[in-house]
Amino acid sequence: MSKLEQLAYKMQPAGHEKPQDRRKYDKPNRKLAEAFEKWLKSSATTPAKYYKRALAYTKGIEASVEEAHALLWTRQDHPRIHEAGFFLSAVYNRSNNEEIIFDMNLVTAVNFLAYQLQKNKTFINCADSTGMYCGFHSKGKLINYGKAGIDFGGLNASQVLNYGYSPILGREAKLVINLGACKLVPRCGLLLNLGTVDNVSALSLLDERLQYSPEIKAQMSALKTELEKGRNDYRTALAILKNPAFEKAVYDLQRRK
Repeated sequence: MSKLEQLAYKMQPAGHEKPQDRRKYDKPNRKLAEAFEKWLKSSATTPAKYYKRALAYTKGIEASVEEAHALLWTRQDHPRIHEAGFFLSAVYNRSNNEEIIFDMNLVTAVNFLAYQLQKNKTFINCADSTGMYCGFHSKGKLINYGKAGIDFGGLNASQVLNYGYSPILGREAKLVINLGACKLVPRCGLLLNLGTVDNVSALSLLDERLQYSPEIKAQMSALKTELEKGRNDYRTALAILKNPAFEKAVYDLQRRK
């Protein structure tokens, strides 16, 4: 593990100790399992088409997020299990769950989890082995406490908050807030870097003159102090992101960028 990755590992959120194999995951319901098998046998040419097919196969099926996650244990040996994020994302968006916690450390990491996540939902990653493109093209909030794959939060239209690690974070996302570590933040709407980043697009940062302004430095310090309260508890982090005062402070920074 690199020194950069080590910087990212903090305590898990309250109530979310390190996941153990197969804990709390019962056998998924028959209809959902059948739909998943059907989806695994299908094919598509683009991420949007894979997801659209998953929506079609899950139509009319009532299933919980936990049942969807249980599917991953049943088919870890399948050659296409790494693409299962599209299917799980369809279940996420059809479910009544507004907070989706992923805490499964799998042999094969799953890509495209929380794909096109709806605006009213939040995806919280607590796993050490999430695949690539997690939260891609999503409208909901994304919080990472674990180790995510390449491009966590790419094209996200809401808020990407990182306490953990991702090699590439928030490509062309609206707002990226980093209190963890990453190797690269490509161009995005605005990056509030309060952690460790090796490389970042200058287009994502506040204007250099503003970065060294006493007013902006004080504002950034206040934001970091507030966000640190959510490092060990996702509920606190989410409450901060939804707080009108926090949204106003971020909007002010975006307006001045």
